[in-house]
Amino acid sequence: MNEEIFLTLKGWFNKYVSTYSFPNPTDQRNIDLKFEHTYKVVELITTIGEEILSAEELYLAKITALFHDLGRFEQYKRYKTFSDAKSEDHAALAIKIILENDLLAEISQESSQLILKAISYHNKMNLPEDETDKVLLYSKLIRDADKLDIWRVVINDYNQEDNNKVVGLGLTSKDDISNSICQQIIAEKPVDYKDLKTLNDLKLTQMGWVYDINFQKSLKIIEEREYIDKLFMTLPPSDKAREVYEQIKSYINNKLAL
Repeated sequence: MNEEIFLTLKGWFNKYVSTYSFPNPTDQRNIDLKFEHTYKVVELITTIGEEILSAEELYLAKITALFHDLGRFEQYKRYKTFSDAKSEDHAALAIKIILENDLLAEISQESSQLILKAISYHNKMNLPEDETDKVLLYSKLIRDADKLDIWRVVINDYNQEDNNKVVGLGLTSKDDISNSICQQIIAEKPVDYKDLKTLNDLKLTQMGWVYDINFQKSLKIIEEREYIDKLFMTLPPSDKAREVYEQIKSYINNKLAL
């Protein structure tokens, strides 16, 4: 895997995204949001991966990041949402587009399968237990990098007066917090997005993503950028939310002390 192949794929990606042009500024902003997100995830997977991968392996990780949200653009065009629950699985859509365009033709079959599997797993609640260590490694890398940039995106949005409904998955901005969501996060269990009732439920769920972070470097970035603190500050005063926050902060501190 070399720089030339990666640059060729970047060129294809940029051209592909340019075909998703909307006259409505709000629609175009959502496309631009995912375009920027993609390249932030490429940067983050490089930062996390360079400590544990060879140069060759790092290119595979970067291609995984480049194409992980390839399905988002068509998803938004068809459904005007980024909610998979209200549309379709954007990872599966990404794989369909990759295969239809034969994007991995210059990459070995083994490496292509690695990329496709990591993309297919990047948005799932849990990783399969019966996968190879290599597939799980790349899946964990893309999951961490993806979450790290989504935190940046959502925190920026939650601090705007006029929230982007697409970023908030169309959830109501009532002050309510679902007790069941809090209990799942406190139990360190993944939350099914179908159970979310309010935007605050989503914010708490996003705080709880910490339990699915896989690398020390990722945890350091979370702390350096104060993502959990900033998310917590967007919530209304609540004993339930504070309990979740304090447990998560304790979890991060304990992990970083290892």
